[in-house]
Amino acid sequence: MDFTIEKGERLRSYDYDPKNVDGKEIYLEGRVIGTETHPYPAYRVVCETCTFTNADRVGKEVLVPLELAHNDFEGRIIKIS
Repeated sequence: MDFTIEKGERLRSYDYDPKNVDGKEIYLEGRVIGTETHPYPAYRVVCETCTFTNADRVGKEVLVPLELAHNDFEGRIIKIS
């Protein structure tokens, strides 16, 4: 998988496939501020929205891995603007 979302663009990254959690959408949204390649390829994102219960990610810099060893699925990361 390649980096396809550019710095300054916004993305949505799902924590779980909605089909596997009764359609509930659990995700974060934020603006890409860069990328990382070590220890794994990931977007560096400032979180703007988080629907995960009890998550304290809004306003913080988080890493969004390009691929997951488990629970990865098509459409897990999408560009929203």
